[in-house]
Amino acid sequence: MLKLTLVLLVTLLAISCAFDLSEFTIDTRVVQGENAARGQFPYYIFLKIKLGEGYAACGGSLISDEWVVTAAHCLKGVSGVEVHLGSLKVKDVNEEGRVVLSVGKEGIHVHPRYVQAVLWNDIGLIKLPQKVEFSKTIKPVKLACSSSKNLAVTVIGNGLMKTDSKELAPILQFTTLKTVPLTQCLVEYPILFLRKSVICARGVQQKSSCKGDSGGPLVSAQSGALVGLTSFGSAHGCHLGYPQGYTNIPSYLQWIQEVTGISDCESNVQ
Repeated sequence: MLKLTLVLLVTLLAISCAFDLSEFTIDTRVVQGENAARGQFPYYIFLKIKLGEGYAACGGSLISDEWVVTAAHCLKGVSGVEVHLGSLKVKDVNEEGRVVLSVGKEGIHVHPRYVQAVLWNDIGLIKLPQKVEFSKTIKPVKLACSSSKNLAVTVIGNGLMKTDSKELAPILQFTTLKTVPLTQCLVEYPILFLRKSVICARGVQQKSSCKGDSGGPLVSAQSGALVGLTSFGSAHGCHLGYPQGYTNIPSYLQWIQEVTGISDCESNVQ
């Protein structure tokens, strides 16, 4: 009974930020975002995820020459992932600087304590089938050692521009948010923010991440270090000014090191 209650509350209060691609003809974006320039976010990864007969869209971050971090809800139960590195124009698979790699189940690592019903431990890792060569459009991002409230952050992705949009953004989008105390998010998401492993962030003038942005990077606007990844937002819509939930990367540094061997992190994220 308790599990059913939790599932119902999460369904009413929040939506994961993945986007179902019944047809891969998308034109949606970070809400109130700006167009990214080529090479501006060389660590951003576009993920085309195989789900049965269809596909879903998510984002991710390159953290080394063979590892990508994303949301667990983007990876749980999937049969494979198409990883697009150096992507700027989502539909242009032949654009300059893009590398596309296919990853099977063996390369997918979902956090062992991920709980789908309440999006706890919403983090996963993808091991690429080969090491990638860094370039102007493909470079890893540093992991943040810590995060804090009132931190200016940049969210990046190809998610929806409006809640009812049907297509992905033709060009990668970004916008600036600010992290806020978890108490501000407890009002909207009383279960999802009962832990410090999530970050609460919101923007002014209805700036927001949205469906399709799941797993994408949330970086310090000053240092560029990865502080979080997009996890969930309000079921009421992405354009109404509600805060969003992001997986807190510093909370998972030990697990990331155990799986990938990556131990370095950026201490100065202000």
